[in-house]
Amino acid sequence: MATTTTNFSFIEPAVLSNTDANVWGGMLNTNSSNLDTYLTQITGSYIGNSAPVLGTTVTPTSGQFWINNTVSSSWPVQIYDGASWVLIGTINTVNHTFTAPATASSINVQVFSSSGTYTPSANLSYAVVEVQAGGGGAGFTNANSAYGASGGGGGYSKSALSATTIGASQTITIGTGGSGGASMNTNGAAGGSSSFGSLLSATGGSGGVYSVALGLPNPDSTTPGIGSGGNILNLPGGYSSVGNNSTNGNASGNGGSGIAGTGGAGGVTNLTNNSQIPGRNALANTGGGGSSGAGVGSLGSGGVGGNGGSGIVIVTEFIG
Repeated sequence: MATTTTNFSFIEPAVLSNTDANVWGGMLNTNSSNLDTYLTQITGSYIGNSAPVLGTTVTPTSGQFWINNTVSSSWPVQIYDGASWVLIGTINTVNHTFTAPATASSINVQVFSSSGTYTPSANLSYAVVEVQAGGGGAGFTNANSAYGASGGGGGYSKSALSATTIGASQTITIGTGGSGGASMNTNGAAGGSSSFGSLLSATGGSGGVYSVALGLPNPDSTTPGIGSGGNILNLPGGYSSVGNNSTNGNASGNGGSGIAGTGGAGGVTNLTNNSQIPGRNALANTGGGGSSGAGVGSLGSGGVGGNGGSGIVIVTEFIG
């Protein structure tokens, strides 16, 4: 049998006179409204725009129902489990139906490494979408005792989206990795932007300049891309690291990493013949990492910059 707690008391008075009868009636009037309220809470359901919390000592009882009527056309129905309210379904007051909460019976992952169209799987409940932009390319230097600056990492965004928000399909755009400088004295290209329709997107990392020579200050790290529109995360890519130039040899900095990819390791001078070592592409050439520039020695004739990593879009579907 359920145990209930009340915050009122009632002692039956002796009725020995008209005065006593008036006292009796007054106590009934005082307590009747409280009695009705508590009996309703204990034995039935509650309807209102906030959860029932009555008084300071009486709380909802285990097994009690609460119908939230904040929205007139859709009533969530919840049951109290002794600690919190648990949703068991929703009443549609327009077509008079009851819908149980959506639960995912399976998970499916779609990975896009090239632009295209995303079409939701049948019975999609919601999806977690990750968007990674492309990384920047590195510069090609021809200066002796110099290095090409490395590219920045691509931005990243992440959202949880309902099937209703996604709709019938979404256009996928994949940002390509920025190419390294292809000829002497050319900067690396910026990485391309990636997007999931108009719902979330990310910009690519910038390209590295073509020459950081002796006697010149090292530049600030190359600017990374940034994510936008995500309702979970909007993150910038990694900054490229600053290289080193000296009379003993030069080394470019590492390319900036993306959330889904690692930047290329810096190119260094070959100290045996004091010539350049070309910059390195972003690892795996995907996932938004920036590339590294080349290191050039005093006898070098220039070094090719590496290519940035391309972007990627990952859609994790929760079906059922």
